[in-house]
Amino acid sequence: MNSKEIFDKPENRVLLVVCARNQIRNIGIGGLIWGILNTVIGAFAVQVDLINSGILLLGLLMLGAGINALRRPSLNAILLEAFVSLSLFVWNVFITVVNTLAGAPVSAQGLIFPAIIAVVFFDQHKKLGHLKDMIAAMPAEDLKRAKTICKELQRKKVRKEPNIVESTDRKFRLALTGDRIFCFRRDLLRAFYLSKTEFQSLLG
Repeated sequence: MNSKEIFDKPENRVLLVVCARNQIRNIGIGGLIWGILNTVIGAFAVQVDLINSGILLLGLLMLGAGINALRRPSLNAILLEAFVSLSLFVWNVFITVVNTLAGAPVSAQGLIFPAIIAVVFFDQHKKLGHLKDMIAAMPAEDLKRAKTICKELQRKKVRKEPNIVESTDRKFRLALTGDRIFCFRRDLLRAFYLSKTEFQSLLG
C-alpha cells in the first residue's frame, strides 16, 4: 500500500481536515494581528489627515477577516484575508504616490510588508486548495470525534502511558491504539493513522 492509499482512508481524511482547519486558524491569528496593527496605525494616521481613513477601514476589515478565520476556518476565510492584505498594498501604493507628489518623505516598509503578507496568504490558500471540498463536506460529528481523540492523547503523560512515545523535541507523538498507530504533531498540524503492517512497510 502506498502513502496515497493510506492517507485516502476515511479516518485519515477526517484528520487531514482537522489539521487543515488548525492551520487556517493559525493563519487567522496572523490576520488578526495584522488587522490590529493596521487599525492602530490608521487610528493615529486619520488624526493627521482624513485621507488615511482608508487604512483604518482596511485594518478593521482585516481584523474581521482574522476573526472569521478563527470562528469558521475555511479556504474562503484565507482568501478574504489575502484580498484584504492586497487591498492594503494597493492603498499604500496610492498613498505613496500622493505623498511623493506632495514632496513628503515615503517609506518602502509600507509597500513591502503588505505585499509579503498578501503573497503568504495567497500561497497558503493555494497549498490547501486541494482540500477545499473535503473541508466543506466533512460532517461536524466526525470532526468533533477526531478532535476529542486528539486532545485526549495530547493531554496524556508519556511517562504514565506505555503505549505512547514522544520525540526528543516533544513535537511529535506516536500512540498505539489497538491494532493501529496514531502519529501526530502536538500542535495538530499533522496527524494520521497507520496499521502496524503499514507502519512496518514504511519503515522497511
